[in-house]
Amino acid sequence: MTRLSMACATSTASTSTTASSPPRRSGPTWPIACAGSASEPRSVSAYTDTAGRRAHHGPVHKRLHGSHGDFMSKHPDAVAAITQRYQEWMKAIRERDLEAILSIYADDATYMPPGRPLATGRAKLKEVWGGYLQRKDFVAEYTPTLHLSDAGDMAYDIGRYRISMVKDEGPVSFVGKYVVVWKKVDGQWRAMLDMDNDNGPEAKA
Repeated sequence: MTRLSMACATSTASTSTTASSPPRRSGPTWPIACAGSASEPRSVSAYTDTAGRRAHHGPVHKRLHGSHGDFMSKHPDAVAAITQRYQEWMKAIRERDLEAILSIYADDATYMPPGRPLATGRAKLKEVWGGYLQRKDFVAEYTPTLHLSDAGDMAYDIGRYRISMVKDEGPVSFVGKYVVVWKKVDGQWRAMLDMDNDNGPEAKA
């Protein structure tokens, strides 16, 4: 499943919850904060990807919490920059701009598509994305959650998606999950790892 042309839809949810600090881990202090949780809906500007895998968001944070204080005040530039990268990604997909899509990834990035071998490096990514850009008739909805490192130079986005499409046998829909790992490379946020997989077709009502 891939990201292909996008139409925008807005979804807003707001609840009041009590934030608790995440458990401490050995090694690096990472992550320090996350946007929402499974039990805390977020206020998200969501996109609908009309021919592919994942369409992302504008503002991703309703509230950030963690053991190191308010992330929004600590790393606001990182939040804004990653949001901008997603917008650039979706624009490139809408315009079928393969080179612009590839520019989102680091040179040694890896994409792990469902049911296919992993693709590492620009040549492999170009092969996979070139095939994806031939697809159509997908509709996707996504729920993103962004986590950032203490230093503010790495991030990962964990989310869920629902994709529907029409096959020869009729309409079918899938639910699944994805992860994108971001790293700041030479001052620019780039995707280092991109992975998604579905849970199988949804049960028909």
